[in-house]
Amino acid sequence: MMNSYNENLHSTVVGALSDLDVAQQQVTSQANAAMFTLYHAEGAAITADEQLVAAKATLQFKESVKDQAVNNSNVSNNQLASAAQGAQSVKQSVTNTAVGAANIQVATTAIVRLAGDLGGIFSIVHAADFDTDIYLQTESVRELINETAYVAETISQLGMEASAAVAEVSASTVLDKSKLVNTAINNLLKIASADFDNANQLVASANASLAAVLASEKLAEGTLEDFSVDYVSARSAYNATNAQLNLGLRTSGVTNISFTAWFDSITNPFPVNEGAKPLYPVSQYYLVVAKETKQFTFSISDVENLMVNAIDRLVPVGEQDILPVPTPASGSSVTLPKPAPTFKKQINVFDMPGKTKVLHDSDGDEIQLGVDYVVFVVAVYQDAYKKKLNDFSDFLSAPSKSICLANQLNAVNASSIFVFGLRDDPSKNTTLAALPQARTITDILTKESGSKEHTYALIFVTDKEENKDFVVQNRCMLLPEYSDFASGMMTRASLKSLLDEDVQDMEKVFDTYDPLIAQYQSELLNLDARMQKPAGEAGNTAVTDLAAEGGEASATAKEAADLQIEWVQQRTTLQQQLKTAKADKQEALKNLQNQSGGKPGFFFNLNMAEQVPDDNYTIATLPDIDGNTTVWLALFGPNSTDNFGNRLMDGTSYIPAVLTASLAEESNQDQFLNALSDINATNDFKYAE
Repeated sequence: MMNSYNENLHSTVVGALSDLDVAQQQVTSQANAAMFTLYHAEGAAITADEQLVAAKATLQFKESVKDQAVNNSNVSNNQLASAAQGAQSVKQSVTNTAVGAANIQVATTAIVRLAGDLGGIFSIVHAADFDTDIYLQTESVRELINETAYVAETISQLGMEASAAVAEVSASTVLDKSKLVNTAINNLLKIASADFDNANQLVASANASLAAVLASEKLAEGTLEDFSVDYVSARSAYNATNAQLNLGLRTSGVTNISFTAWFDSITNPFPVNEGAKPLYPVSQYYLVVAKETKQFTFSISDVENLMVNAIDRLVPVGEQDILPVPTPASGSSVTLPKPAPTFKKQINVFDMPGKTKVLHDSDGDEIQLGVDYVVFVVAVYQDAYKKKLNDFSDFLSAPSKSICLANQLNAVNASSIFVFGLRDDPSKNTTLAALPQARTITDILTKESGSKEHTYALIFVTDKEENKDFVVQNRCMLLPEYSDFASGMMTRASLKSLLDEDVQDMEKVFDTYDPLIAQYQSELLNLDARMQKPAGEAGNTAVTDLAAEGGEASATAKEAADLQIEWVQQRTTLQQQLKTAKADKQEALKNLQNQSGGKPGFFFNLNMAEQVPDDNYTIATLPDIDGNTTVWLALFGPNSTDNFGNRLMDGTSYIPAVLTASLAEESNQDQFLNALSDINATNDFKYAE
């Protein structure tokens, strides 16, 4: 049993951590709400920007129409002026030609009359003075006048024809039609000018709307940043308090199979004699899992009862679970700090591969998926230590943060996602040719190539074993690529940086690989110290080790050399293991760096993907193919929308994203964790109508 002081201290620690945890949960809820607000604000900003782009495109088109209308109006005005001037000139020409024709007719009549008179005179002269000079002169004059009369009559005919031809010119009709055309073109110019003014006003309105929504978006960013700072503060306060008062107890790697618990050892306040046990003053550590509802009522009395009646509900933690730390080799000049041991214990829920339940909670119930649990650390002090303190109570930590085991669905591999234009020839696409059931997929795409409803196909591949035990749905979304958007909107990467999540991710990598690297380095240091003297020399460490292992003190130099060869081989193996561990660590850090990209230029993560409405994603289907195919297909077209519900825009780049979501009943949804494909590792494509 705990004494009153320990009980009060335990109660205070539990209360303090509980208050900090509640505060963190409240800030987390506020931050989550701010995330959704920011997401919708960024969606509004992107929509406003798309509307501005569309308005500018419309304005550009209307401007070209107006310019053409102005040019047509100028030509029409000039043509109307020319038609009016032509009509006036034709009218004057008709009058002048008629007058000229009349005058010619008068002259022709006079000439014909004169020709008649001369004909009479010639007849008299012919009768009276035939073959005389007068006769000859009269005959010559008669011939000349007759020719003149003929020419005059011809000219008179031409004058009448010219008058008739000029009168037939339809200049007035051309003028009337020119007036109608000019009126129509000027009306068209007015319409084009009005459309241009409206488009110009639409651009101005779109600019104003974009400025307004960007202001709202920045306000949402600021709100989220404020809550993020509060969240980091609350988390830091909890972690600091937990580290100082609760052994730094924490859990990670929660799945449907197992989870890992970390905690620091209890520090010994008294001097320790040489040869004391590594866990001193604790003889044994245990972990116990309890339902979250019992986190405030579970006590050391419950632990003592479990030790007597149900020890199997306690998970033992021993020296084998201490994280390795570098230790200097004998004779080495390297000095390394020796921190208090830290424990890392993986707790299995199932006994793999049979998947038999092996873990029960403090009540003896099997651990269930979708139920919240907490973890306690139990430390059983050594009897000598208890006697020294004159206190025979053991130690019970405060509860850890709640954990919930769930089935983690497998995300679609981003490298397998690609988009194919149905207008292209599928038989010439090498990526398609490499797919399973390529011929059948190609036939389907060829059949769809004539469809007006679908113009693109999103294709991806999954492993046959992935999610095979669950009913899932692959939701395909197209995210507009706005990485270069002028507003510089907050992205998932910038939020992670703000929340120090990138630092936490790096710490997880360090926690995973640094102990392993330290272990290899420590073994190498110790091995190097043993190998530092040549075989056969006095004081050779190989000879000493042979003797220590049961060999004769007078072991031959050959035996020592053989042992040293074995050490060389061990050293080579350790070096390779160390090299591999360092390479794996660098690769993990590189992957974190790749995941910190700014795609798609706005805030989008798993939570946002789960809230995308049904109309804004397309469900991938498995083509009707004999056999167990792994190729999935989703078709998009002119009527498709992006994740915000906006129609796909010509010339805009989009990033395909696939959300693998559970279709379990609502009551069982807590047993599953959905998965989103890696957006940063997915190639985008440019949409063309």
